[in-house]
Amino acid sequence: MTCTVDHVATPDGAPAATAAQAYVRVLYTCTARTADRPDIRTHDQLALEMRHAPAGPWRVAAIMNA
Repeated sequence: MTCTVDHVATPDGAPAATAAQAYVRVLYTCTARTADRPDIRTHDQLALEMRHAPAGPWRVAAIMNA
């Protein structure tokens, strides 16, 4: 199975991003391949709360109900 990100955006109604926190909606497609069947593609999305640690990278703080 492989998955690719199709689009990333701010969810409807989410507060604006700050230097410390952001909300993002990630739309993605997964493709399952087997030798004896056609490819199966699924499209889905996640809503994430991201936090920026001081002097560090952005990290997922929560996976929210998309």
